This record gives sequence, C-alpha cells and structure tokens, in this order.
Amino acid sequence: RKLKKPELPKAHLGATFWKFFEDKEEAYFGKVKQRKSGKSDDDPNAIWEIFFRGNGNDRGFSQEIDTEAVVMLMASGETASLAKDAFLEGICQRCFKASDASSLLICDGCNFAYHTNCLDPPLLNIPRGDWFCPICLNTEDDNEENEDAETDIHDLKVKSSSAKNQAAAIEKRRKKQLASFGFGDGE
Repeated sequence: RKLKKPELPKAHLGATFWKFFEDKEEAYFGKVKQRKSGKSDDDPNAIWEIFFRGNGNDRGFSQEIDTEAVVMLMASGETASLAKDAFLEGICQRCFKASDASSLLICDGCNFAYHTNCLDPPLLNIPRGDWFCPICLNTEDDNEENEDAETDIHDLKVKSSSAKNQAAAIEKRRKKQLASFGFGDGE
C-alpha cells in the first residue's frame, strides 16, 4: 500500500495553534495576526506576525516567523500537550504530527522522527538496534544502490572522517531546520 503524505494546513490570518517554549517551560497559544511580507498567503517566503499568550497574568508577546514554521506549528500544535511533545520528542516527517510518541522512530543518521505506520512500507514493530530513515538510506552513492539494506547501514556507520563530516553537516542542517520552526537557536 502506498502512503500519501497528508495535506498540510495553509497559513492564513486568524490561524491558531500551540507552541512550546523551552525557556518558559510551557506551551503558549498562538494566533496569526498579520502577514508582514509576501505576495500572498501561499508565498513560502512570507513572514507572519504571531501573537502568543501564556497562562495567568502573562500579557503575551509577538514573534515573526516564516510560512513553513507557521505550517509546522499548525500541524503539530493542535493542543498544548501535542506542542510540548513535538518540541521534546520530535515531529513525524511524513504526517507532521507529534502524537503517538511510542511509535516514533528517531533516525540514527539525521535524528528526524517518523511514525512506524507512516513509513512505506509501514513497520509493525520498532526495530532493534540502529535505524535509518528513507532519506538517509537514499543518500548512498549510486554504486551501492543494488546492495541490501544491511550493507547500506554498515556503510553509513563507517567511522571515516568523511562520514563524521557528513554527520556534522546533517546535524547542523537539522538544528537550522528546527530553529526555523522556532525550536532552539540553530547552533
């Protein structure tokens, strides 16, 4: 069975979601107040002003984020607890949800998360040992395409300087991507 990536929400004025802030140790309710730049709501380079409000006497604050971050927050922040899970546990790269953390696999190559049932083909059980996502497995050299998965995994784990450099570059990209979603500082 071929799994189809779900439709992502569209960024728009009035959209609401929750976002977990590590420094505040709680999830804040966010609402899209206005599009600050961009030709249309569909513009991936648009910048949006979001107003966040916490619990109690917190007066709230505004933050400007890009369209991709708004979409990710809308997809993973339906509730305060899901927003916290998304921050602490990761967001599935197929369905963009943080729900069902017990079935989330974290790739040993790039640290991105995937639900077992969102993979193609879906996995019935969480595998033992190291696991590598489809993206990391597909980054192997063209010469190795016909080798089996065990050989691919072994090759990814080779402790050469180029493998370490590649792992560092992947980690740097991952941190920048998380920072673009408002998680961390990108370093």
